[in-house]
Amino acid sequence: MAFAEEHKGEVEASVAKPGMITSPDKPLTSILVSAANLIREMPSIKRTEIATAMLEQVIHGFESDTLSNDDLIRLGKPGTASEPVASKA
Repeated sequence: MAFAEEHKGEVEASVAKPGMITSPDKPLTSILVSAANLIREMPSIKRTEIATAMLEQVIHGFESDTLSNDDLIRLGKPGTASEPVASKA
């Protein structure tokens, strides 16, 4: 983040803080998340949602410096393509 701050207009950066990433072809991960939720709620995100969210942010500009799991889920939903974000430079 410091490097991006020092090189405004040349480099942009953002931090993604996803929960446990689940995938339909990795059922063990989904089982672990379900089991962990019995003890304590564990945030999770589908692989397709995080991929869509990150591509949206790279293509249209970063919404914020840090993207929480909830942000990533919202951005990764189908039909929620964002408008280009004005440059912070």
